[in-house]
Formats: sequence, C-alpha cells, structure tokens
Amino acid sequence: MRNICLSLLLTASLATTSCDKENDLGAVDYPAYNQKYELRVQSGGLAGQTQTYKSGNGNAYLFESSSTYKQYTDGQLSKTGTYKIVSDSSYVLHQPASRIIFDNAGNGVRTLVRFQSNKMYLQEDVYDGKTVEYEKLN
Repeated sequence: MRNICLSLLLTASLATTSCDKENDLGAVDYPAYNQKYELRVQSGGLAGQTQTYKSGNGNAYLFESSSTYKQYTDGQLSKTGTYKIVSDSSYVLHQPASRIIFDNAGNGVRTLVRFQSNKMYLQEDVYDGKTVEYEKLN
C-alpha cells in the first residue's frame, strides 16, 4: 500500500510540474546537442526507493544530434544508437507528453522525456514506474 501511495504521489507531482509551456499543446522537447546529461536521481519502481548519485559518476547520455546518442556507464561508452522524440500522450497521466524511443524499440515500456532548465527526466509510463533525473554537464 505504501508503494502505491508513493507512486501516486510521484505521478501527481510530475503531472503538476510537467505542464510547462513546451508540453501544453503536445509540442516535442529536445535535448541540448553535444551535451552530456549525467545521472543524478533514480526513484520509484515497485520498491519505491530513491537513489541519489554524485557528480562525476560517469553514467550519462550524450545526444550528438537530433537522432544519435551515446550512453556511458561508469565513464565508459556502453552503447551507441538512434533515438527519436515524438509528441504523444501519457497512458498514466492522460495528458500530452513527449516520448523518447531509443533504437526504434517501439514495443515494451514507453519512456516519457522532459527537459527543464538543465535537467532531463526519463519516466516509465506505467504505474509504479521509475523516474530518472539527469543533469546537463557544462
């Protein structure tokens, strides 16, 4: 029960903070190109845990262009591929949202993406899904 309440609280907080101008009409958000976004916080999921990561942890995404990315794990290149960001609507929040699709993987858990200030948020579009916060590096 505690996990359900935590998940609902997290979903409600994201719903109220994600209604900024770039998502009001379903417009698509885009990352800053040639900038790394490093992992800072991972929360939610079935266990309802929150884990914070220090600066310099080496877990990051680099969006090279409007369609290619690199993923780093512990500072080492772990994956390269393509991505696209599309205007969609959230199954959970029932509102317009931007969705990121990595490597044309259209099936499976949908991932919503939001860019706000120097942050990138990836959220699984399922109940009890996790939300991951990344910070843009200078």
